Amino acid sequence: MVANIQMNWHLYSQSQPKDAIINPTAIAFNKSPLVSLEER
Repeated sequence: MVANIQMNWHLYSQSQPKDAIINPTAIAFNKSPLVSLEER
């Protein structure tokens, strides 16, 4: 998965706690024997 965003823009999580200023975006994958994940 690749995200391209414009310079000086930021990508934040859509769900934020009420007292949060910002939370980074996180992507979670369920484990599957059919898929392997590779970090870059």
